[in-house]
Amino acid sequence: LWDNGVLSRYVVTVDGTTAEAKMTVSIELGRKKPLLAMIRGTKEKYRGIALYADGTLTVQGVKAGKGLLAKKKATPFETSIVLANTGVVTTAALSSAGDSLYLGCDNGTVVHLDLAKMSKPEITPVVQNRGPVTALSFLTGDYAIAVGDASGKVAVWFPRRENGEFRLRQSVGWEAKGDGTRAIT
Repeated sequence: LWDNGVLSRYVVTVDGTTAEAKMTVSIELGRKKPLLAMIRGTKEKYRGIALYADGTLTVQGVKAGKGLLAKKKATPFETSIVLANTGVVTTAALSSAGDSLYLGCDNGTVVHLDLAKMSKPEITPVVQNRGPVTALSFLTGDYAIAVGDASGKVAVWFPRRENGEFRLRQSVGWEAKGDGTRAIT
């Protein structure tokens, strides 16, 4: 995230002793500096998110064109969502495809946003933690999500549909020794 409000994604390749950084995607947020910003995907299909202090979440990107016989042009989009009743967002995890976003909050809530439906993104509270959520990370494959909290507990949750609704079910959990979970990598 640059001072001029541009969010860029770079890919760094290392060959022996040299490294090369190549910008793959760049979007202009056009607002004041966000509290949190992320970008995922490629030039042909990407999503960038920016969360602002007023609780507004802006999602920008390009939808890949689809066509059976001919290539259709990719379509840019932007939408803003006001996050209400979620608590203060303390951490986030955006899937590598940019279609699934989890937000962890100071009140222990984990919220899922299905960004695949850009005309009306679905916001679903999925976990109520005992303490403030301090770290989120997708596991390999962007299917399960690891949730860490201020007390040092970490739990892994798997998504599933129950009665037609999106839910998470805890798989495993453990408690770290120390001052709480700061990051999950």
